[in-house]
Amino acid sequence: MRDPLSSLLRLRQIRLDAARLALANDTAAERRCIEAEADARGAIRREEAAAMALSAGDAVAEAYAAWLPHGRLAVRRAVEARDVSAAALVTARAKLALARADMEAIASVIEGRVAGARAIVERRAQAEIDEVARSRRSLPG
Repeated sequence: MRDPLSSLLRLRQIRLDAARLALANDTAAERRCIEAEADARGAIRREEAAAMALSAGDAVAEAYAAWLPHGRLAVRRAVEARDVSAAALVTARAKLALARADMEAIASVIEGRVAGARAIVERRAQAEIDEVARSRRSLPG
């Protein structure tokens, strides 16, 4: 018969591994969102610089003015995505902390059982030693 705590420990290890993977994925997603935001802001700066250049004509300035709402929308969407990914990352960190706490709690219970079993074995061994010592003292010498 399998020890239920060992089975539970294995399940908690799977949960911990999944939480670590989710954290890694959410960290990578947040990094991508931050990069997308930086790219969108950079595009606005580049387009603005091109439109403001002394050699740029009215057509370039008009094209920039027409494009700017799209650039700002890209920034807004990137910021929203970053905020969502940051919230997911907070959740992933909390789930990882809970998974670790679960593992530690179960490991502590198992350690307590092992220590208790070890104490029983040690008491039995000591009782046997004491019995042998009593037997030797009672033998005529």
